[in-house]
Amino acid sequence: TIGIFIRTKIRGYSNMELINYWWSKILNNTKKVQVSNSRKVIFYFAPTIPDYDESSGGRRATLLLEMMAKKFNVYVFYGKIPPKKYLEKLKSIGVNPVGFLRNIEAKASNYKVDILFFAWYNSFHQFKKALKWFPSAKVIIDSVDVHWIREERLLISNSNYTKTHVEANKRKEIEAYKAGDIILAVTEQDKRHILKELPLKQVEIVSNIHRQEVNEYNDSGSNKILFFGGFKHTPNI
Repeated sequence: TIGIFIRTKIRGYSNMELINYWWSKILNNTKKVQVSNSRKVIFYFAPTIPDYDESSGGRRATLLLEMMAKKFNVYVFYGKIPPKKYLEKLKSIGVNPVGFLRNIEAKASNYKVDILFFAWYNSFHQFKKALKWFPSAKVIIDSVDVHWIREERLLISNSNYTKTHVEANKRKEIEAYKAGDIILAVTEQDKRHILKELPLKQVEIVSNIHRQEVNEYNDSGSNKILFFGGFKHTPNI
């Protein structure tokens, strides 16, 4: 059987139970509402549509959107026009790609939005005017990775990065996390880094998601390393 695995602090949860768990968390401390047939609404913000076939992070994001769309009405906003195949993928899994935030600016007051979901801290800064439009919405920030840790490593190998540059980005990243009701991290290590800076924040782990496969590796004895990674993802190259 091919399974999809999500590593989370909450043991024994299926994919949809994880979504239900999030929902109970973000509605924490809110008034009980009358049960109706209407679905809750999530606005999802990202620099671009997830590239499900090119990166592990893109696959994770696509599967998260697919799971959320089973229970919620999900609308995706992005900062640059993506290839058509990624738009078609979202439509095929029940997600509504809207495009640029300005597409709804004139009629934002007509929307009832329950969750604002920001993928990457820079998406928060790019789309944070949505917080003013929907002040009662709960906020989820998906860190994807802790950028300041990755950028600190660049100080050794990349002269284009300076300590001043890294510290400025770190301040922006932490500012975004401060605005979140829930912060998502990919690993235990990332969670610890975030809690070190923001010890009172609620941080949950949703790891990268891959289908289980069995592969065999035969050691050639040549002492070579085969590296799997996104070459466009700094500092891999």
